[in-house]
Amino acid sequence: MRAGEWLRLLSPRGWVSLAVGLVVVLAVLHLLSDPLGVKGRRLEQAQAVARQGQMEARARQIEQAATADQARHQATIRDQVQQARDATATAVAEARGESDAQTSLGDLRRQRLSGHDRQLCGIRPELDGCATAAAAAAGG
Repeated sequence: MRAGEWLRLLSPRGWVSLAVGLVVVLAVLHLLSDPLGVKGRRLEQAQAVARQGQMEARARQIEQAATADQARHQATIRDQVQQARDATATAVAEARGESDAQTSLGDLRRQRLSGHDRQLCGIRPELDGCATAAAAAAGG
């Protein structure tokens, strides 16, 4: 049978059923094609959320790295302060124990103080006066 013969065989009820079926198929195809762009908007929203999450994760990584750097820097400074305290305590104890502790600055006392200054400059060479102390020691 040809298509034309099939069409003649349909009753009015068959025609209505065929039309309704065709409308249903077209409606389903139309909805599957996402004419309102709902899927696209959802995809864009999901991508925006993902980008935001990535930026927040990167910010947390940077923050953690900075916190670790700060902790290392603070530990270094604590060590340097303790070294300076130790060097100063040793110099003070030696100076108080010397026989010339109550006299004016003599050569031996000046040498002890210069040695202490060199120790402090060895700990923190960037401090003010360290370049001057190094130049004075080199010059005599």
